[in-house]
Amino acid sequence: MKEELLNKFLDKSLSYLESAEAFTKEQVPDYVAQLYKWFIINASIDLLTATVIPIVVLIIVYKIFKWTIRKDKKSGDYVVCSSDREGMLAAVASAGIVIFAILVIGGMSSLKKIIKITIAPKVYLVDYLRGKK
Repeated sequence: MKEELLNKFLDKSLSYLESAEAFTKEQVPDYVAQLYKWFIINASIDLLTATVIPIVVLIIVYKIFKWTIRKDKKSGDYVVCSSDREGMLAAVASAGIVIFAILVIGGMSSLKKIIKITIAPKVYLVDYLRGKK
């Protein structure tokens, strides 16, 4: 009786292992393809975030401060801000642009998660199950 139960248990375990092996053989190539695709997209997003956003912010801040520099009509010298109001406006606008850029960079993790779910759902699921959200 015990041997029959043990044999039945071993047969079921063996059939589960065989089906798991078949499932793994079937799914691994697709998982690896999604993983490579995700690595490429993730690296591209990081590269764009690290290069494009700071360059755009620098250009905008430069144009804001260039707007505040004027040539004085009387002396011919360049004067920074013809009034305190323009200087304050330039500083606030620049700070706003920098804060906006920081928020955009901070929001990239959510964007990456959405892209990962869309492009590589199996990779996302495996990472989620491993606790690597």
